[in-house]
Amino acid sequence: NIVKDKTGHIIYACEIPNSESGDWFVALNHYFDKNGKTFAFEKQTNEFNSGCEEITYETKTEYYNNDFKSIGSEYKLVDKKKKELRKKDCDLMEYKYKVVSNNDNYLKTKSIKKAHTIYRESSSEFIENKTETDSKPNTNPKDVNLNVKNYISACIEIVDDFSPYSKLGYVNIFNTIFDNNPNIVNKNLLKQQLSAVLTNKEQRDLFFKGHLKFFGRNESSLFMNIDSMNDYTNTQFNGDKLVRYILENY
Repeated sequence: NIVKDKTGHIIYACEIPNSESGDWFVALNHYFDKNGKTFAFEKQTNEFNSGCEEITYETKTEYYNNDFKSIGSEYKLVDKKKKELRKKDCDLMEYKYKVVSNNDNYLKTKSIKKAHTIYRESSSEFIENKTETDSKPNTNPKDVNLNVKNYISACIEIVDDFSPYSKLGYVNIFNTIFDNNPNIVNKNLLKQQLSAVLTNKEQRDLFFKGHLKFFGRNESSLFMNIDSMNDYTNTQFNGDKLVRYILENY
């Protein structure tokens, strides 16, 4: 989801279900320095009761630094808000009420300054403020990968849900962006962008291990059959196989 705050900055919140229980909702906000490097995370979880028919939820917001170490948390209980959910909605965890904690005050007390990674339409050049894009004419052809790059800049940190509870998987993130339409994105360019992270063993190891730690998981708890996203088996999660699949298909 792409949301603008009152200053016009874009805030990215990546929403995924949690594979451990199947009935958790996770929202991630990333905080970037002026060079586009992530220096803090905000993880928000909402707990649902079982059944996906009626839900009540509570929210806990946790904050992490770039070493995935917790730097604090907030907790809020919400009651008397329920919504009937059709069974088919359970996978996507769609619901009417969303909780937004007062993050600005917390971040100010912790001396964390918000900044966001945003790319120009005409190139891959990093800019800190989106208003700069609007104030300068775009003389170059539109970058067909703009949405992909901005999405990845916020969401590449995530190891997504590989459980039978949801049809959402890491590969499906890209299917969602492309809408299964090869004309939406330049796949060769995207492959080049992904290669920088996914084919570099050191970066890839940090990518997977860091985020397994971030979500409190370990390698043995992630299962995935990458050959068929709809056929969930107890195939051991294989980072190299996932990398090959993404590079070969996108």
